[in-house]
Amino acid sequence: LLLMMMKLIVLPIFTVLWDMVDVFFDTYYFYQLERGGLIHPGITRNTRVNNSILIFGILGAVKSTFLALCNFNVVIRNEEEKEKHVRVVIVTMLAVAVKILFEDAPEVILEYFFVDKFITAAQPPWHLVAKDVVTALIYALPLVKVVSSGYREYKKTCKDSNLNEERGFVGTAIAFTVFIPATLAKTFISAALFFRVVGKIIQYSGGAIRKECFNVLNGMLVQTPFRMACMDWCDWLILVFTGLSLLFASIPGLLAVILLPVAIFSDP
Repeated sequence: LLLMMMKLIVLPIFTVLWDMVDVFFDTYYFYQLERGGLIHPGITRNTRVNNSILIFGILGAVKSTFLALCNFNVVIRNEEEKEKHVRVVIVTMLAVAVKILFEDAPEVILEYFFVDKFITAAQPPWHLVAKDVVTALIYALPLVKVVSSGYREYKKTCKDSNLNEERGFVGTAIAFTVFIPATLAKTFISAALFFRVVGKIIQYSGGAIRKECFNVLNGMLVQTPFRMACMDWCDWLILVFTGLSLLFASIPGLLAVILLPVAIFSDP
């Protein structure tokens, strides 16, 4: 009974609450960046990057509403969880794809390459490292269960021809088209967040900023984080894993914008 309560009530509520905490930290991050509390004031801040961080922070807040609806939908209808298992999985994976596509992946690129790499403060914001560790674990820990659940559903559908006919070819195809790319997106964003933590620890522990990461333009010190000489092994891994997560989250994520309201509010 305790395990069932954890699965159907505690974990969905924790996911929603942590998502709110994540939005709060994003807001705090932007505030600190704007007031010059993160990177040296001598470094010219990229206005487009700052505005993009703000925009994705707003999208993250909007997305939190959808995620809350998805998770509370699971809590409210937990007595029918077995009958609605496929729908619950699909809605959850669509919500995850939206979160990766419109918040986490863009923020990893913008915040790591234009802010984290340039922090040299005597007291770096270690609490942001702790936040990234929790976010990475929230993505990574359910992966084993998600994969095993999808595999069981696949075997059940293949063995039971009546079940396959009942769901229909289109429904089954959509389920696995969403499930596979969303699961891969979760895997890659988990890896990107892990290496972001590694990169932050290296930088916060006294890592120097390479001179190749700057360019002097009209007397201003401009950031050039994607210059080849500026990138190290950790940067490349973050860039590749985040790019892959965006690639695999794009199809289910865009699909979710259309399907999520229908999936949440429609009757089975």
